[in-house]
Amino acid sequence: MSRPRRSSSLVPLLLTAGVLACVYGAKVGGLALDQASHLYHPTREWTATPADLGFVYEDVRFRSADGTELSAWYVPAPGASRGAVLFCHGNARNISGDVDSLKLFRAMGLDTLYFDYRGYGRSEGKPDEEGTYLDARSAWAYLTEVKGHRPERILIWGRSLGAAIALDLAVERGSAGVVLEGAFSSIRSMALRLYPWAPVDLFLKYRYDNLSKIGLLRSPALIVHSREDDVVPYGEGRRLFEAAPSGRATFLEIGGPHAVPDGRPEYRDGVSAWVRSVLRE
Repeated sequence: MSRPRRSSSLVPLLLTAGVLACVYGAKVGGLALDQASHLYHPTREWTATPADLGFVYEDVRFRSADGTELSAWYVPAPGASRGAVLFCHGNARNISGDVDSLKLFRAMGLDTLYFDYRGYGRSEGKPDEEGTYLDARSAWAYLTEVKGHRPERILIWGRSLGAAIALDLAVERGSAGVVLEGAFSSIRSMALRLYPWAPVDLFLKYRYDNLSKIGLLRSPALIVHSREDDVVPYGEGRRLFEAAPSGRATFLEIGGPHAVPDGRPEYRDGVSAWVRSVLRE
């Protein structure tokens, strides 16, 4: 009696499974090995300067703690200054991408320091999480030691990725307050949304864990988020607000796309009122 032959239909199934496994492994491997290029999207060219708005400014340079030279603009407000803003910009841009925000800062009587993280704009180096934190500390040192601003009169202001950098600095340094616009709860949370098919917990290198840090805040916080945000979901901002120390955070809901808030009355009025409340003379 002859043995029954193994079904030939298994062969294409096994081949297909093998190909799919190789494709999946290649995608996960590429994601794990090249996390920086998936996270950071720096731009080098300036698209505008404060001079385009008719504002006087200083084009300055200072060094981060590891020696990386950073590029920044210092923009004084006209008349007597009420305080200062240390501004941490978002991803896929540089300091020139948020020039329009200067209109609001100057209207509130605030001097402003815009700085580029390493690898962005005209700053040296390549971005990474610890490096961006070092860069923010160096910007703080420039604003307090070189420009002489008192910490209790400085607002640390972060937008999108910059919100994570601003929050890290605000936890470490006492300031008048911190503004977090379009902030995520963590890179892990965003990675799970973007790559639900990947075991990100096994290889995630960058954290920017805002959710674990916000409870450590000693200064007032304003959390600004749009219900229409199509990059960082509205729920991410609400999670941060709910995790903040009781009575220390204010939530401002606005409309519009991710990290483009400046021209909206609800944003302008809400932010101005909060700034007045924390910078009382």
